[in-house]
Amino acid sequence: MSPAARHWIALLALAALSAFLQFANVRQTEQGGVVHGDAVKYVFYAYNLKHHATFSRLQTFGAQADVVPVPDKLTLPGYPWFVSKFLGDGPPDQAFLWRIEAAQALLGVATTLLAFLVALRLAPFWWAFAAGVLVATQPHLVVISDYLLTETLFTPLALAFVLAFLRAAAPDGNKWHAAIAGLLLGVACLVRPQLQLVPWLVLLAVCFVPRLRPRLKQAALGALLFAAVVLPWQVRNAQVPLPAGEPDLLVQSIYHGAFPGMMYEGDLRTLGYAYRFDPDVAAHSRDLPSALAYIGDGFAAHPGRYAYWYFIDKPLMFLAWGHIAGVGDIFIYPVTRSPWLERPLFRALREAHFWLHWPLMLAMLATMVVALRRPESLSDDAGQRRAMVLVSTLLALMLVLHVLGLPLPRYNLPFRALEVALAMAGLRATWVTIRQTKRSSSGRSAPATD
Repeated sequence: MSPAARHWIALLALAALSAFLQFANVRQTEQGGVVHGDAVKYVFYAYNLKHHATFSRLQTFGAQADVVPVPDKLTLPGYPWFVSKFLGDGPPDQAFLWRIEAAQALLGVATTLLAFLVALRLAPFWWAFAAGVLVATQPHLVVISDYLLTETLFTPLALAFVLAFLRAAAPDGNKWHAAIAGLLLGVACLVRPQLQLVPWLVLLAVCFVPRLRPRLKQAALGALLFAAVVLPWQVRNAQVPLPAGEPDLLVQSIYHGAFPGMMYEGDLRTLGYAYRFDPDVAAHSRDLPSALAYIGDGFAAHPGRYAYWYFIDKPLMFLAWGHIAGVGDIFIYPVTRSPWLERPLFRALREAHFWLHWPLMLAMLATMVVALRRPESLSDDAGQRRAMVLVSTLLALMLVLHVLGLPLPRYNLPFRALEVALAMAGLRATWVTIRQTKRSSSGRSAPATD
């Protein structure tokens, strides 16, 4: 069987597996007909985009139908625009929820396929296929399709960008690959901002690392197209005033992540929502200097506790299994019924992934460190080494950014597929090293023959 045929068969098998789990999940999960948390504002934004051509989070349907939407800039437009495509002519209803959940299930299938294609850049076929199976069956990446949250759209966009970026970085990569990568990254950053530093860091690296300078035109083109996508939104925001009393999201992220253990003064009852119990919340989150001063005071008063929080606990929390700010385990918001609670197959998958989670995360971290220090020890294939270095750099950047801010495990979901793929590449390298060591030992111990 040719490699191309094998890859197509793998894609079809992974698509079938992912589609079965995704659609069984959205069909059999019930949330009591309630739209929870952040999803409420996304629905309001979507409704106003569709019916008033205004980006506003004010409710303008139902009992509030006489409210005039006022433009604001408290979130990004990508996901509300996506949600707006599934609204009908009237207010949001159950049919709307089914349409968007089905669409998000398809996005989940796309995530699995893209994860497999990225993994093929990091490791040989069977290891990449194993990564695809793990992503397809990963409970968090299936359950997220039930919720109206940005992670559902951002995850496949981020993976598509990584795939295009790895193609652009290959020896035969050209300006068109860089252009596609820049466009995909721009669209992704209109959904979530986590990757917005990437094009500028790439451009800096190409400018200041001599061996990368031949890629300058490609990097500049990718950055230019990224800017062409995101700049209009920035220009629009510059013309929209921030309402009095509304939070600065960057300041909020840094401040909310300043509490060791995500608890206020170690009180377990405040887990995940420590800021709600801070009597001086207004002063500590007023602006960036105030938030940084609050963190500085914490380090001065309890250096050991804060050092452990920022250098040990925060990275581990970002990579953790269960949701901290939410119901916990694989659920962010409450469900009244779910196959993950009732069906034996789903429960077995959840249990298997629970036990695999930390071995995979530790394997990913170990691979990341080795890739950034001694990539030649991971593979004899130059393309695989290059891809592992780039993916490791991206994941390290995400880890650092969330350690500085709010390290919620939910924010790591868009990168879970990349982490699994990198872990499998590292495990493959370990397996090859063990086999080579055993062969060398056998060769040395064998008797000499004529």
